[in-house]
Amino acid sequence: MREVDEPIPEDERLFRSIGREDVDGDHLLPGAIELPAMSVNRSKYDPDPRNVIRGNDTGVAVTTSRQLPTPMTSPGDVTYEFFASDVPSEGDAHAELRLRRRGDQYDPKHKVKSATFKLELKQALAKSLRVLIQP
Repeated sequence: MREVDEPIPEDERLFRSIGREDVDGDHLLPGAIELPAMSVNRSKYDPDPRNVIRGNDTGVAVTTSRQLPTPMTSPGDVTYEFFASDVPSEGDAHAELRLRRRGDQYDPKHKVKSATFKLELKQALAKSLRVLIQP
């Protein structure tokens, strides 16, 4: 296992496996988004996006840290931010797109209380990814 390599550069490509049910044309659907964390592969450690494909019905979405949504504030006046985190303990190329309350440490058990706001967060993150290889 390699050491944690952070921060992840803003222009490093991050690849995500996607299924047919996750896309509408070239756009990722909010249902494809996992919160508070979603696994991706870092291009620095695995530059071939096809390596995240998991069978005949999957493709690849891509983003970078720079493309992640800007902070968003909930109706309860809590500001959330997305960030990329290196997680080599789960594989050399493994990283996660994570959500946290601004100013707080990441908490994998944290749940966004408002279902409507959670959907808005998922929509925003989905818009930051683009389909690179169609499923």
